[in-house]
Amino acid sequence: MTSDAVAIPWGSDKQSVSGYVLEGRRIALRVFLPGIDAAGRLRRWRSLTGEEVVGTTRWRDLVESHDDLPAAEAIDPATGTIDGATAAALSDSLRTLVGDVDVHVARWRGYVGDATPASGPLDGEHTVTTEPLAAVFTPARPLPSFVWIPEARLSIGAPLYADSVFVSGPEESLAAIARDSELESAALLADQPLPLPGLE
Repeated sequence: MTSDAVAIPWGSDKQSVSGYVLEGRRIALRVFLPGIDAAGRLRRWRSLTGEEVVGTTRWRDLVESHDDLPAAEAIDPATGTIDGATAAALSDSLRTLVGDVDVHVARWRGYVGDATPASGPLDGEHTVTTEPLAAVFTPARPLPSFVWIPEARLSIGAPLYADSVFVSGPEESLAAIARDSELESAALLADQPLPLPGLE
C-alpha cells in the first residue's frame, strides 16, 4: 500500500448519492450489504420484504414493515462494514471487469490513524492510497469512502456507517455487476438523497 498525491474525483454533495460516485455521473448502482440477525446470520434485504428492493429503499422501512418481530429476532443493518461473502462477491465481480489491478482508495482518516493525508478533499478528512483491488474489501476493515479505477472509469463509494455501496461507471460495467446473483443491487439516479438512516 502506498500513499498517493491524487485528487478524489467524486461529487461534492455528500447528502446525495452523487457525492459518492464519479463526478458528473448521472446513474449509480446501489449494492445492498446484508444485515445480521440476533443469531449472527446474514439477512439479505429482499428476504425482509419478499418483493423487489429498489434503489431508494431504506433499511429502516424494511425493518418497520416487520414490527411484529420479537426483540430477540432483531435484524441490524450493516454499518460501514462488509461481510466476507459480499466482500468476496464484490471483489470478484470487479476483478472480472478490470482484472487484478491496483486501485486508488480514499479512506476516512479516523480509520487509518496517523497516515499522511494525500491531496484530495480540502477538508483533509481522507487519506488516499494505492492498493490491490483484491485487498480493498475485507470484513476486517471499515469500508473505504471511495475507490476508483481511472482506466475503467469505474468507482465504488460508501458514506460512513453505510448499509450499501454505490458503484458508478460505464453502463455495461454496471449491468455486469447487477447480473451477479451473489450481490443484491438496484440502479438509482445520482441526484437522489442518500437513502441512509438519519439523512432524510
